[in-house]
Amino acid sequence: MTKEGATRIDAALLAFYIATKTDDERDRLRLDTSLLQELRHALLDVGYPPSSVPFVRFFIESQETVNRDYAGNWHEAMEMP
Repeated sequence: MTKEGATRIDAALLAFYIATKTDDERDRLRLDTSLLQELRHALLDVGYPPSSVPFVRFFIESQETVNRDYAGNWHEAMEMP
């Protein structure tokens, strides 16, 4: 198995982008305090380096917002600040 992208440079640079259809769905996920913990636990379960897991980033955005604020352009919407 070959590691690709930023994780080959540094495992802590991994990021996940979670897309929802609506702003309401996005907001519910963002408020779900257990979701981030569950996602990080899943990384540990599959053998991701434990020292890197706290630095993995999770972004949640909706198609509604991308359509409204970024003219439907997911690439622009997901650019890291």
